[in-house]
Amino acid sequence: MKREALVVRTEADRAVVSVLREEACASCSGRHVCGSAKETEIEVINNIGAITGDTVEIEAESKTMLAYTALLFLLPIILAVGVYLLLSAVSEPISYVGALIGFVLPYIVALMVDRSHAKLPIIVRIVAEQEIHGMCDSENADQKDSGT
Repeated sequence: MKREALVVRTEADRAVVSVLREEACASCSGRHVCGSAKETEIEVINNIGAITGDTVEIEAESKTMLAYTALLFLLPIILAVGVYLLLSAVSEPISYVGALIGFVLPYIVALMVDRSHAKLPIIVRIVAEQEIHGMCDSENADQKDSGT
């Protein structure tokens, strides 16, 4: 999965970038200057030397994103129900505690994986300034042609 982002700050071989959420103005090339789009900051690997203010293209592995989705949304429910059913034969209070632990455990694992920075997104290229201005200029021309 590739996305454009704006470098907010850099630290050694890492950078913090501001990324627009997918639903927020994803197709608009002027999204960084608009001010109405919803943005979030994430840490990425910066092996190409991007500096603060650069517009960059970042890439995250699709299977990593799918694994996080499964870990955070499916696994807690499956573990909670599974542990509850296994322990319900022993004792009802124990089955509730086990279900709670089964529900919380995937979030603890996700937190540890996230802190290890094992699969951070990576900056793959710096978007040329001409590409950014070219997109804005062509959009402005399209708007003038359509009378808006």
